[in-house]
Amino acid sequence: MRRILGEDDSLEITPGQLCWHDQGRHDIDLCTFLRESAVSEGASDELVVIHGSAALENYSGPLLPGRDDEWLDVLRSELEQRCSALCQRVYRSARATGRTDVAMTQRVSSASLDTAAR
Repeated sequence: MRRILGEDDSLEITPGQLCWHDQGRHDIDLCTFLRESAVSEGASDELVVIHGSAALENYSGPLLPGRDDEWLDVLRSELEQRCSALCQRVYRSARATGRTDVAMTQRVSSASLDTAAR
């Protein structure tokens, strides 16, 4: 990864950890989800539809699938709850702005998340 990034300071490697510092220079699905989701919070309905939809397009499901570490359980749960709340927010905003196509997509996505959580 260091060879790919070169002198970029987004990746911090120490003897005890590997840490990513989002500088906005790379297209990372989780970073884009978090950034766009944050922009949509407290925004107008139109911006919720735009930024919330962009966030949801970048949600790729459980964080680091295949890993079974306890610390991941908390993060996975937080991300899933954030995604579910965002689906509902985008759905309401899409309905309020007459974007039934977006509303229906988010309604199906929200139902899928609810089913997967059970």
